[in-house]
Amino acid sequence: MGHRAKPSRRHQISYAAPEKYRLIITYPGQQRPRRFSTSDLARARAVARRNTANGAHVDFQIHRGWGTYETTHTYTPEPTP
Repeated sequence: MGHRAKPSRRHQISYAAPEKYRLIITYPGQQRPRRFSTSDLARARAVARRNTANGAHVDFQIHRGWGTYETTHTYTPEPTP
């Protein structure tokens, strides 16, 4: 009988669920948008509100399975008085 190698840690299959909510945050003059992912809806909404109040354009996305996300809300920066 031959020696059977252990599977490498680098190539283990991950069964972890992806984050359920994703925010794409874009500030004016920014080259690349920032991404923020979480599984907590309250935290996602709080981050969206905070960044919108600071002048960012935020796309709120929900994970729909198989690595696809659907944009459910788009928030534009609040006008300054």
